[in-house]
Amino acid sequence: MLTVAFIHSSFSHSDEIQQSMEELGLPFKDYERLEFYGDAILGFVASKMLFKENKTDSPHELTTKRQLLVREDACCGYMKKLELDSFVIQRDVLQIPTVSVLCDVFEAIIGALYCVYDDKAQKVIERLLQVNKTE
Repeated sequence: MLTVAFIHSSFSHSDEIQQSMEELGLPFKDYERLEFYGDAILGFVASKMLFKENKTDSPHELTTKRQLLVREDACCGYMKKLELDSFVIQRDVLQIPTVSVLCDVFEAIIGALYCVYDDKAQKVIERLLQVNKTE
């Protein structure tokens, strides 16, 4: 499941790739479905974490803090700090993944973790969110 989180749709469209993925028993052809799921999970976990940690903050303050944790450049930052950016699989292997693609892949990783580990993944996700909070 985690492997699929790194596969960009530009890579997965060839018949050979799709056949290989079916043979390996991978459930999706690229990260897009996992990204959809991971985006929701990331927002939920960030909200829950901030709600517990910031007992006196207003809803507006909590929303602002959550946006800082889950926005595109933050997700890209998590990928780079964790040195996962070089594992993104695209059709053009020499192409450097864009900020948008790195964010999508980070969300897909979150989705894959939650698919496999369900609520147990929450602690891991909270730790991942702490990566940029220490700056």
